[in-house]
Amino acid sequence: MLLAIGSARSMSLEQFIEANRRRGFVDAVIDRENRTYAFFESEIAKADFGFSVDYGSSDAPVVSGQGYGDYFGVYLTATKLGEVSVEFRQQDARGGGAGALQAALLKLPGFSTAMPALKHRS
Repeated sequence: MLLAIGSARSMSLEQFIEANRRRGFVDAVIDRENRTYAFFESEIAKADFGFSVDYGSSDAPVVSGQGYGDYFGVYLTATKLGEVSVEFRQQDARGGGAGALQAALLKLPGFSTAMPALKHRS
């Protein structure tokens, strides 16, 4: 997540996509018209998280992460390093490690359950 935030803020969408491919990330959806990109850190079936970057926001790219498997139900959102929102969204089932991951992340500097309002384009 932190790598994605830093990269998104310092690269264009095209540069970010190419950098992720070099790092071995797996593309999920590329929408150049809306300037969004979704990807996984490994093969989709084995991925613990899926990520998306929205370059269409008015201020800075918005980076989001969604947990899968053991981390199902954990959501991360950020526009810059040091301000990462960690939350659970109401779902029927949560991954077994979701609560422990949230608790661990919230102990780290820069992670919180409160996220400042994000400005999106109209």
